[in-house]
Amino acid sequence: LDRMYKLFLVASVSHPLTIVRAREILNWAASREYNEILEGRYARASSSYSNTNSNNNGSRPKSGPAAPPSGEPQLVRCPHCGREQMNQRFCSLCGGTIA
Repeated sequence: LDRMYKLFLVASVSHPLTIVRAREILNWAASREYNEILEGRYARASSSYSNTNSNNNGSRPKSGPAAPPSGEPQLVRCPHCGREQMNQRFCSLCGGTIA
């Protein structure tokens, strides 16, 4: 029924899909899941997978940092704005590089 209602609402509009897509983007941006992704809380590859891709020269694996052995996520502090987060490459608040 909801789909039929949407169809009748946007049938006479010249660009109905653009309007519907814009609304869906706004809904996604307001969701809890989107905010968790921005804060760096999302599923990552397992540490055993990332260890198989590591080099013998001591450089970091391409798949990202491995999870800490305790199983708890390791938070890093952004040197630019001071935000604590799980993303260890870029700050999700200011976009600065975390070294």
